[in-house]
Amino acid sequence: MAVDYKDYYTILGVDKHASQKEIQKAYRKLARTYHPDVNPGDKAAEEKFKEINEANEVLSDPEKRKKYPERPVRRTVTVLGFLRDLLRFRGFA
Repeated sequence: MAVDYKDYYTILGVDKHASQKEIQKAYRKLARTYHPDVNPGDKAAEEKFKEINEANEVLSDPEKRKKYPERPVRRTVTVLGFLRDLLRFRGFA
């Protein structure tokens, strides 16, 4: 099971060290471009708009931004690894 990772910095087109002002400026520009009122009936634009809002919600909040990983965290669970951990938990291994 892999965790979906969205690079919010790439979505907004800003550097990882961007200031709050730069993030806000990029968000506003993209939000105007992909807003559903500007693109009525365009499902792709609507999805992009939702993605842009999600990225802005995380990056514009200093607390959420601190918790946001700079690199994707990969958590892959294999069947054998899961069974091994289960057996250890149950005290069989």
